[in-house]
Amino acid sequence: MDQQIDVSLILCTYNREQWIGDAIQSLLKLRTDGGVNYEVIVVDNASTDNTPDVIAGIAATSDRSVRYVRETRQGPSAARNRGIAEAKGEWLAFIDDDERADPDWLLELLAMTAKKGVRVVGGAVQLISSEAGAQPVSPDLERVLAPGGRRKHECHFTPKHALNSGNQMLHRSVFEEIGVYEESWTEGGEDTELFTRLYEAGIESWYTPKAIVLHLVPPYRMSSGYIQWLSLRQGWSLARKDVDKRGSLRAIGLATARCIRAAMLMPRLCLALVLGQRDHAVYRRSQIWRTQGYVRGTLRSLAPHAFAQEKFLSRLEFRGERQQFA
Repeated sequence: MDQQIDVSLILCTYNREQWIGDAIQSLLKLRTDGGVNYEVIVVDNASTDNTPDVIAGIAATSDRSVRYVRETRQGPSAARNRGIAEAKGEWLAFIDDDERADPDWLLELLAMTAKKGVRVVGGAVQLISSEAGAQPVSPDLERVLAPGGRRKHECHFTPKHALNSGNQMLHRSVFEEIGVYEESWTEGGEDTELFTRLYEAGIESWYTPKAIVLHLVPPYRMSSGYIQWLSLRQGWSLARKDVDKRGSLRAIGLATARCIRAAMLMPRLCLALVLGQRDHAVYRRSQIWRTQGYVRGTLRSLAPHAFAQEKFLSRLEFRGERQQFA
């Protein structure tokens, strides 16, 4: 690198005192080859545990800048937007509190921006168990828990292979051009919504498998209950995006097509159950649950008064995971 590059690393957290320390330490151990200057911004999204104390302890002993910011508006979008507002760097890189950055993560992201001449890049997400000695995550569960960030080769990001907010870097000018995260998307999908705006604006983005983050998978995330919650949430947010971008009639058509495909999956699900293929059965169920979430989300978007579904929607809010399962 010919000149010093300034980067802000934005790590958003909520009630992760048991994990946040390792997440921050992984960022403090990043290699820079002397050409990168970076700061770490930890946005605490109104945690109620000892997260602030853990962050303060690390910041007090770190040679690198670790800034603690508390954001009381709840939701990942509000937390990320606060990080964007606080950032001083030319480039902004994002990572989640349940992830660990590979030592070369930052250098590989920057290398991809230089290689392709782009302002938006993202990298690979590899699942690891949070339990010592636990079994590896099966390919079927990987397809549910990490649908993005699994490709082995460089490629463009597209609507079918969208940018993952847990491993991405954007130039500051991108947010100035298309805006920041939409804070009303509290039930998920805010990263996909941002990518849709980015894609429609004609801003090119690239994926590199060399920029790696490790994503922790606690035992509860491999349970049928959690995967049902996740799949319903994904279907709901996708429906909302389709109604917004494609219109009501198109969304109804897509919902109908999804129902037909879900019905066609039933024989495969039954076969997996008969053969005792537990993870494959969960994967097939996840596709059906996504369809259920999509249909319910479409109905809510088209007729919010007739299909309010407030109780159902409250379960899908991002804090629901840690309140229901953790």
